[in-house]
Amino acid sequence: MKMKKVFALLLTCGLALPFMAHAGHHGGERCEGMSKRMEQRLDALQTQLKLDPAQQAQFAKARQLSLDAMKQGRETHSKLHEQAKAEFAKPRPDLAALAEARDKAEEATRSQRQAARKEWLALYATLSPEQVAVAKAEMGDMLGRFERGGHRHGFMGGRG
Repeated sequence: MKMKKVFALLLTCGLALPFMAHAGHHGGERCEGMSKRMEQRLDALQTQLKLDPAQQAQFAKARQLSLDAMKQGRETHSKLHEQAKAEFAKPRPDLAALAEARDKAEEATRSQRQAARKEWLALYATLSPEQVAVAKAEMGDMLGRFERGGHRHGFMGGRG
């Protein structure tokens, strides 16, 4: 697996994925498959970065926070989806109620997403010049992918 893709995934996981998971653009088996692939890629990245023991611990914490945020996002999306289905079963759906539910869900999951992002950024601050070079190459690849339209949420998630 190319290191660039793995690091792009790290950024997605740490910075954007919690937003994406909350937004819930995936569901069911597809989302669970995405979680499994994310875990595998993060494991590969952890090896490629050649982290010291303190960085390993921080990586593990950031990884778990991100995976937890993904899970919370999936659960939130499922609830919002059910609410939307019920609302659209009515003769005149209350779109304002759906928008309010979305806003409340966003607020409820924000702290977990921010905790994951904070941990990834703290880890990044500890990287050696060699590790930063790997990270920089991966971020450059990710930017190129976004410029080519390879990600539907844009750089760093594109959602708040």
